[in-house]
Amino acid sequence: MSDDTHDTKPYGGSTRAAWLATATGIPIYVLVWAIMWGPGVQLFGSLADAEGTPTVEDPTLSAIATVNILVVLVGIAAIAHTIGRIVFTRTRDTPVGKAAVVFAVMGAVLAVVPVVFIAVGQEDAWAATVAALVLVLVPSTVSSGATRALLPFVDRYSALRSAVIVLMVIAVIAVVVFTFYVFLG
Repeated sequence: MSDDTHDTKPYGGSTRAAWLATATGIPIYVLVWAIMWGPGVQLFGSLADAEGTPTVEDPTLSAIATVNILVVLVGIAAIAHTIGRIVFTRTRDTPVGKAAVVFAVMGAVLAVVPVVFIAVGQEDAWAATVAALVLVLVPSTVSSGATRALLPFVDRYSALRSAVIVLMVIAVIAVVVFTFYVFLG
């Protein structure tokens, strides 16, 4: 009986879908951010003509790191439970691939605001803009689209739900450790 109900009403409503998206989106975002961090810092250093490898002591990289920390700890859940619910409701019956593209666009559009704030007022605005695009916009876009693409599978399989919850906890711990290491260490 639950399988029949599950097939006719997947996700159990937009609230459950938002929680599933939060649990799925956080580890994806952290993974993409971690993959992009090294190349993004190198790109920033080369565009800003920095001597050596820049660190988060640089105001631009500090701002980018702070934005990413806030996205993981607050932003993903906030977006999933507000704008994400609206977009999810409108794309619920859309094929998964198309819905994922819509969510990727939503992530990119929402990332433009922090990218602009990071770029404005930096000593080297061009390097700051490119670094923010690589280190904020790309993870936002990829994680939003990937989260929506994975959502039907996370909803359907309890083992996958458990796995993303464990991965979410690990990702949040990693971000907290990164925060303490970078800003206090």
